[in-house]
Amino acid sequence: MTTGFVLIIGIAILFSHWRKQQPKAKPQRMSTEDRVKILKDSLKLNDEQSVKITKNSEDQREEMTTAMNENRDNR
Repeated sequence: MTTGFVLIIGIAILFSHWRKQQPKAKPQRMSTEDRVKILKDSLKLNDEQSVKITKNSEDQREEMTTAMNENRDNR
């Protein structure tokens, strides 16, 4: 529950930070490392929490890639 809450707050912070930094042209994706660094600084996370968020982000990316590949013909 706490990790989920931190993740939701972190995503909101990342989105607001990303919007401030990005030019209005084509937006660039931030690396997982950059996102975790911003979350760690913004939320004052410890190393253990940062590792968990990194793992969670990588797992989510894998799940999304798998889902997109499995449903490629259903668009």
